[in-house]
Amino acid sequence: MVLTPDDSAAEDAEVEICQPPPARATAATISPASAAPSYLRDWSSQELGSWLSDAMNLPSLADAAMAEGVDGATAGAMQNADWKELGASGLQAAKVVGALAKMVFVQAAE
Repeated sequence: MVLTPDDSAAEDAEVEICQPPPARATAATISPASAAPSYLRDWSSQELGSWLSDAMNLPSLADAAMAEGVDGATAGAMQNADWKELGASGLQAAKVVGALAKMVFVQAAE
C-alpha cells in the first residue's frame, strides 16, 4: 500500500525503516592488520584463498588451501602443523596463524 501525504492512515501507519546490511569486505581487500574478523568464519574457500594470495602473498599456499576446500571457519582452527601440511614453511605457517588469530581475537572482543 502506498500512502500519500493526504492519507489519514499515514498518521497511524507504522513505518519500518530497513537498513541495508553492512558492506562485507572481500578477502581480496583484507590485510592482516585491517581484517574484517567478524566474517572470518563466513569466508568461503575462495575468499580465504584470495586473502592468502593477496594479503599474505602466499599464492601457492592459497592454491593448496582452495584445493583442499579450507574455508574461513576451518582456517581459524588450524595450527602451524596444519598449514605446513598444505606446504607452508614454518615461518609462513606462523605468519598465517598469527594473522588469523588476530582476526579471531578481535571477533571475540566484539
